[in-house]
Amino acid sequence: MKTYRMESTAATWWMYRVGPALMALLFPTLILAGGVNGNGPPLAAAVLPFAMGVGFLVWNLRMPTRVEVQEDGSMEWIAPLRRIRLTPAEVVSITPSKTAHPFFVLAHVGGRFQFINQFTGFHELLAALKKANPSVELRGC
Repeated sequence: MKTYRMESTAATWWMYRVGPALMALLFPTLILAGGVNGNGPPLAAAVLPFAMGVGFLVWNLRMPTRVEVQEDGSMEWIAPLRRIRLTPAEVVSITPSKTAHPFFVLAHVGGRFQFINQFTGFHELLAALKKANPSVELRGC
């Protein structure tokens, strides 16, 4: 089994892990603290940043941080909140995200998911995938 791990920089850690947690917890707390004595925004103003922060945090915790390639060539994309197991034949394409720069989208027969292109040895993984499935579309990788 070969494992490819995501390289986490301090910027990546803050943008995709700490930032959403702060948005979900700190902003509503500050809003509510200002509204306790009646001169701040209403309680409803805390709901939006909380919902956005929690949604962003969950989205990020579902993003793969490790890829394990088994002896049979199957790949398991592992995130803190989910695992996606694919064979090379199930992978349709890997292309850059149209909406976010550091992200790539892996499309497969059962759907698609985004990941950050910061895996150690990623080109080795792509070469093995292309060898096992020559019809896979690799664009911008």
